[in-house]
Amino acid sequence: MYPEGFHPVRVDYKPDYSGWAPYNSRSVAGARYYFVDFGISVRIPEDDRPKFVTGSMGRDREPPELSDTIPYDPFKLDVFIIGNMLVREICDVRVFVLDLLASLTFSQQFSNVEFLRPLAQVMSAEIPGQRPTAAIALLQWSEIKEAISTVQREWRPRPRDESTFDTVTLDVVSLYRFFMHVARVCIERISR
Repeated sequence: MYPEGFHPVRVDYKPDYSGWAPYNSRSVAGARYYFVDFGISVRIPEDDRPKFVTGSMGRDREPPELSDTIPYDPFKLDVFIIGNMLVREICDVRVFVLDLLASLTFSQQFSNVEFLRPLAQVMSAEIPGQRPTAAIALLQWSEIKEAISTVQREWRPRPRDESTFDTVTLDVVSLYRFFMHVARVCIERISR
């Protein structure tokens, strides 16, 4: 993302602090994200069968199968944890209790990520057997990604509670970045 590197304290500056650090967006740079160590990592030898574990001390306290006594599939647990993170952090609703006897207010985190909800929900299914494997979840994500438009893929997640001014300003910046990305891709193709 930062072709010339960045300062360890001020990421937006060059390593020698001589000026702004040039950067590419995550979509241009091809950023990859790795999810590791969910708090209860175990090593299971490849030839061990069945591949079950016990333990209940993970960071995410919501997986229904966590147990110190009943064995469970750690790979289905990993799928749940990633799906649950997607639900909570990206496409879930936040609940505000106004009055215990009156009503609840629901507010979705982002307004333009509905395409992600079905995958996140199936990954965080209560029954482990109803969850996809990691390979199937990745395949489903690839299918979802291909089905949405390039513009939607490149667009920023838009928080539901942002002000109109912020929406307009940040959408203009996002539109500019999208057109710069398209121009860069076109130039690369022409120069080949």
